[in-house]
Amino acid sequence: MEGGALKASSFVLSPEGRLKFLAGALGVDTFSGDLVQQGGAFGVEGAAGHVLVSGRYHLTGGALAAEIAGAPGGDSHDTFQVGRDLILDNDAEFRVSLLDGFTPVAGDIYEIISAGTGITGRFGRVSLPEVPGLGFQVLYGQTSVSLSVVGLDGDLNGDGFVGLDDLNL
Repeated sequence: MEGGALKASSFVLSPEGRLKFLAGALGVDTFSGDLVQQGGAFGVEGAAGHVLVSGRYHLTGGALAAEIAGAPGGDSHDTFQVGRDLILDNDAEFRVSLLDGFTPVAGDIYEIISAGTGITGRFGRVSLPEVPGLGFQVLYGQTSVSLSVVGLDGDLNGDGFVGLDDLNL
């Protein structure tokens, strides 16, 4: 796939097939097979959802795009379940956005990705929402990637950053 947008409830490859995703947007609930993403954005757009990649997911470029719409638990945020392994290269981006004006609270933890046989590498770029007084930390486990919401101690002016302006206050 080299551009445009593909949205479907399921995408099925033959047993020996794999999709090389180069650009555009891919949004599916179930992807049966191995996915190699070299560009574009992969995720559910506009609503919290669950994505299943039955095989291996190799993210060499582009972004895995996740959305959060409510407190942890239930269907409040996007989840990506990878049946085999997730391989992350330095050009891979983890892009998170908040939906419908939702504001998380410090202490919230969202498990975004789970991989059946493990995760290799880390995202080279991380794009996270800016929320005054809060920050986000990406947590890597052997088979999961989670997002932790943390309070920013020292953010006295409430701009979401601890900087010289806070020191002056």
